[in-house]
Amino acid sequence: MQYLDDLLHDSVQRRQVPYIVASVGRSAGTVWTGQAGNAAGDIEASDQTLFRIFSMTKAIAATGAAILAERKQLDWNWPVAAVLPQSNSLEVLDGMRGNVAFFRRPRSGTTLLQLATHQSGLAYEYYDPVLAHYFDRSGKPTIISGLKKGLLYPFRFDPGTRWRYGTGIDWLGLVIETIDGRPIDRFCREEIFEPLQMTHTVFEPGRADVVGDIFLRRPDGGLTAAPVDVAAPRPPEFYAMGHALYSTPADYMRFLRMWLNHGELDGRRLISTDTATSFLADQLGELTLPELSSCVPRSSHDFVFFPRARKGHSLGFARMQEGVAGMRSEGSQFWGGLLNTHFWFDTRRDIAVVVMTQLLPFLDPPFMAAMAGLEKSIYHNFA
Repeated sequence: MQYLDDLLHDSVQRRQVPYIVASVGRSAGTVWTGQAGNAAGDIEASDQTLFRIFSMTKAIAATGAAILAERKQLDWNWPVAAVLPQSNSLEVLDGMRGNVAFFRRPRSGTTLLQLATHQSGLAYEYYDPVLAHYFDRSGKPTIISGLKKGLLYPFRFDPGTRWRYGTGIDWLGLVIETIDGRPIDRFCREEIFEPLQMTHTVFEPGRADVVGDIFLRRPDGGLTAAPVDVAAPRPPEFYAMGHALYSTPADYMRFLRMWLNHGELDGRRLISTDTATSFLADQLGELTLPELSSCVPRSSHDFVFFPRARKGHSLGFARMQEGVAGMRSEGSQFWGGLLNTHFWFDTRRDIAVVVMTQLLPFLDPPFMAAMAGLEKSIYHNFA
């Protein structure tokens, strides 16, 4: 697929990305993988390069919860507090005046479904100035610290009243551990990674793993190596299922192809077809994914995906409620990770795509322009 290879090399030459790996799959197998640039020193990027996938971890956690739900060990409508009583301590942060935070009790409890679909009331400080101010003034650790105390974000609204991207999946990981009894890393390995042969998806990189270098976009538009690793310290006090995983493009494509096959891959069924169908259905009803303004621009640009198309959320992914001409179809599922690892899968067209680099800020405009051009080319040639 020389035209796709050329797009990747062009994006590196134009400094839209420091390096890039992209892959296209169908339910029957991977049909193209391309790469450009060096991922770690003078080592070329490849589909075996290990990437910090950050929020692409969330779909893994939701899949784990679906496995337990199919076994009747979990009900999506359960209150979180019925499984994790410590969640009862969370209050709603109503606002701040100087250094003083004002709290109140939430008017309703949070369900497991609301954790999975970002309707729980929990938000990230990257897109909430009041929450960012609260953490700045309080000195409390955030979720990226790897500390258990970093889970204790206050609610920003009453559960079930709006959509806001946040830390709910980290609580869902604790729910899975509590119900199943295995540590979350062992659960994921035995229930998801081994059945799907995701042999390089890990919570802790090994010494022999080639982990991609992180780059920053400079104000002048250039790229520079990041001075520190932005991932949580290793080992953390707990594995936060909102962001803890490392994976390769080849591994994550196997995960997406399982969804294209409605719960099965290469003869191994993870969940039933009925469970997969209900999992991928929209869960927001009248709510939609809003645009969110970034208040930490060094970490993320404004949270905007396909602004003119209505978007919902399934149990594991953002969901296109409308298609985009020449690009992904209605019903397509997608998400990304902080360092600009992205994916989507389109069951109508039988297409899954993984695009990975390691670049801050999230939703970097030059990178997003390169990805949009790649998506249009993929649909022009594969759909």
